[in-house]
Amino acid sequence: MDAIPLQTATTAKACIEALGSEVIRLRPRFERERRLPDELFAAMVRADLFRLSIPRTVGGAQLGLRDWFGVMEAASSLDASVGWVLANVTIAGRMSGFLPPETVSEWFSSPDCAIAGSTAALGKAVPTTGGYLVSGKWPFASGIHAARRVMGLCEIPAIDDPYARVVCAFMPIEAVQLNDDWHTLGLRGSGSVTFEADGVFVPESHVAPFLLHRPVIDADPYHLPHLSIFPLSVTLVALGITQAAIADFAAMADRTRGGTAAKLAERELVQTEYGRCITLHRSARSLVLDALDGLESAFATPGERAIPRATFRASLAQAGELCETVMTTLCRLLGTASISETSSFERRARDLTTATRHVAMGTHNLTVLGRLALGQDAETIRF
Repeated sequence: MDAIPLQTATTAKACIEALGSEVIRLRPRFERERRLPDELFAAMVRADLFRLSIPRTVGGAQLGLRDWFGVMEAASSLDASVGWVLANVTIAGRMSGFLPPETVSEWFSSPDCAIAGSTAALGKAVPTTGGYLVSGKWPFASGIHAARRVMGLCEIPAIDDPYARVVCAFMPIEAVQLNDDWHTLGLRGSGSVTFEADGVFVPESHVAPFLLHRPVIDADPYHLPHLSIFPLSVTLVALGITQAAIADFAAMADRTRGGTAAKLAERELVQTEYGRCITLHRSARSLVLDALDGLESAFATPGERAIPRATFRASLAQAGELCETVMTTLCRLLGTASISETSSFERRARDLTTATRHVAMGTHNLTVLGRLALGQDAETIRF
């Protein structure tokens, strides 16, 4: 097999665009089978899309966060489930910057290296000779049907330090049980089922800290903490869905509605609200990028980082809320055309609702920022 050239943001977006016809052909199966089909996963592997966050030393693209940002938006604009799976697999792959080099070489030298991760629950990692015995049940393991390994968030009961006791444990897919429990309103193709482990031995080299920030590679995209970057994937999917909905509306605006001969595109109220939607989406995107700038600046030098971290998380949640406002407005302007199963809006609205119900989008993120900004204790370490 010829060597696969390293991906750039430009080539990755081109690969995603090239998947468009296949995604359209297979999309009915996304809804019916509640996962992405194997042939689509195979196409994503051939395009080397699962190694976008993997170090260049083993053939990965090692995209910087801003490049990765744009690629995830593009994938989510094509299809929310595709974007959701790709975002989750590549954000789990970013953990390669925190693992021993020999482990990284073993796991990620091939494009068929997907990891499905879940931080939605805490398992137990009990110390034993040479590693840990891991048990637990983790929901929302998006993309697991393509995964070679899974990553489950665990706590080590023997450790008192609340930061050091929380780790990511990586297990081969054959060592866990999958539960077919992904029955949802939207993002149906993400296949975000639950997996379980019962006393699985995990070597020490296959475990990495989660709350402690200890990158092995001193480079983008590994500079920032997991608690900041994992939630970013959720907001990027929301931004991509919204971007696509704005484009879809323009393509549908030559129709009439409400017994008037005027096309939607010709009505001043529609023009005003559509302009508002465009600016709200741009505001959401700019809000996240500005907060990312602040977070990167805070981690570039020693000092207090609580406010930048909280600002970033709050910005992600606020951006998701702005995306919901845009979608609601566009659907209202379209009327019944937005609820037909033949309309892209019906699917995109379901997908956006599901994405923004993620805990990372919750208003508690705003509360933490408000508390810190008012001189109060955050009352949590997970932000």
